[in-house]
Amino acid sequence: GINAEYGIIGPLIVVIVAIILSFSLNLEASGVVPLGKISNNFPTPAAPQFELFSVSNLFDIIMICIIGFVEAIVSAKIYAKKHNYQISPNRELVALGMANLLGSFFHSYPTFGSLARSAMVDFLGNKTQIYSFVSATMVLFTILFLGPVFYYLPRVAMNAINLMAACSLFELEDLIFFWRIRSYVDIFLMAVTFFVTLALGVDLGILISIGISLLMVLKHTTVPHIAVLGINAEGEYIDIYLDKNAETLPGVVIVRIDESLYFANMEQIKEMFKRIEKFGTHFAHPTDQTGDIPTKAIIVHAKNVAEMDASAIKILWEMMEEYQKDDVFVCFVKLRPH
Repeated sequence: GINAEYGIIGPLIVVIVAIILSFSLNLEASGVVPLGKISNNFPTPAAPQFELFSVSNLFDIIMICIIGFVEAIVSAKIYAKKHNYQISPNRELVALGMANLLGSFFHSYPTFGSLARSAMVDFLGNKTQIYSFVSATMVLFTILFLGPVFYYLPRVAMNAINLMAACSLFELEDLIFFWRIRSYVDIFLMAVTFFVTLALGVDLGILISIGISLLMVLKHTTVPHIAVLGINAEGEYIDIYLDKNAETLPGVVIVRIDESLYFANMEQIKEMFKRIEKFGTHFAHPTDQTGDIPTKAIIVHAKNVAEMDASAIKILWEMMEEYQKDDVFVCFVKLRPH
């Protein structure tokens, strides 16, 4: 195998030996697919052919942009974390846009970051942009002058180098960490992404994993966290769910909302408030018995409510009207200034 201690020597030895064996043993006749002929024609710079654009291929264009940027930013974040430096997604997007804008004048393929190639570059120990300059120069030199030599390079040898580099992308310690903290949802999402990508390809794999992630975010945001506060032995207000000995005031319920309010979670908030008014806690089941003392006042601690949209304000207004009809006093405290 290729050992990281040997840097670029290992892959270079694999390439040279593979070419020699393929040429001397005529492995192509035995079914080993070579790299084949490499065109040495350098494209003449010309303006992009905008007439090739059509509405029919708009979806493909959008998919290429999304998947390319996602792969590039994932790769950048992996190695930013590994080598302890910061990245800016906005600057990454500008850099990719400028690279593709320049490449369009040479009729190049869309250019993005590659997980496998980034892994190989990191595997070889490269640290600076000098690698990119040297690599581009060597690729240009190879295309112009060394094409016939690489004709006999077996594609399986290239795949082996990429696979060896890609194996370094598996972060087993992260999986162990997620298991130890019982983050089974994250493990499930990683497993689904891996197997779906393996079975259906990168495009569908990324789309499905993004869709699942969005559903999980929506599920989290539409189930808001609120707490009923009581007074503990030290005279402090605390969540009665965390301190069973905390006492509530008879007929008065103090509620702390820990989420921003918007259209997606307001129905849940409304239902929780109904249970709090009726049972004294939002964890009660609708079939439970009501409290002995009717609720006369509800105090809403709103310090953690960062923002509210128009739908949330409208529903809150309707709730206040209902409480007013039921002769229940409601007030908001610790509101954030805007």
